Amino acid sequence: MISTLITRLRQAAGLLMLSLNSVLHITPVLIIAVFKALLPVAAVRRTCDHALMALAASWIDVNSWMMRTLTDTQIEVTGLPEPMPDGHCMIISNHQSWVDIPVLQALLNRRLPFMRFFLKSQLIWVPVLGLAWWALDFPFIRAGGTAFVLNAMGDSLDTIVDVTIAYPDGPAELFDLFANRIQRICVHMRTLSLPSHLLGGDYQNDANYRQEFQAWLNQLWEDKDRLMQSMLSAKPS
Repeated sequence: MISTLITRLRQAAGLLMLSLNSVLHITPVLIIAVFKALLPVAAVRRTCDHALMALAASWIDVNSWMMRTLTDTQIEVTGLPEPMPDGHCMIISNHQSWVDIPVLQALLNRRLPFMRFFLKSQLIWVPVLGLAWWALDFPFIRAGGTAFVLNAMGDSLDTIVDVTIAYPDGPAELFDLFANRIQRICVHMRTLSLPSHLLGGDYQNDANYRQEFQAWLNQLWEDKDRLMQSMLSAKPS
């Protein structure tokens, strides 16, 4: 009875602090976003972008501090990439729960460029969040737009960070994190380069290139599945 009450209180406190942190950071983000939208001047947008990135990094810092301070969760990570805060990289990661996101942010914030996710174009109309995502330069993808993104990335991509996340104690959600029920999270990272024969190809219009790219990506996911199984069976370090 008492342990259940403590768990509920931890969950409520964690959710409250997460919400408060988000409100405190998203309010200035929205104000700056309005300036960025109404004053499309290069110098103004650069200043806005600098402030927005600082706020985003600060939001992640506070969330990461909460995770370190309010939980006993141990994150075991191997292959952490060298710092590259100003480069262009793509993160390929398996996804099992919403816990994946704060874990990745805690490990990579200020080490790699600010982490963004591909969003459906319709999400730009979500109240409040749509404006914040737009201001933070999240890519909004229309139907069929993935091919264009892959083409663009092939020309400017510095590196690929391949991430595999495993939860040895079983599936976990954010409430489990707040309740201090997650003992271990295992994260394996490796830094890759896009194979030379895939550089500069036309994913949208070249069927052979598209097939080769998909074969490379499928092999990557097969390797990740095998790695995750070995991570789940490994003993704590």
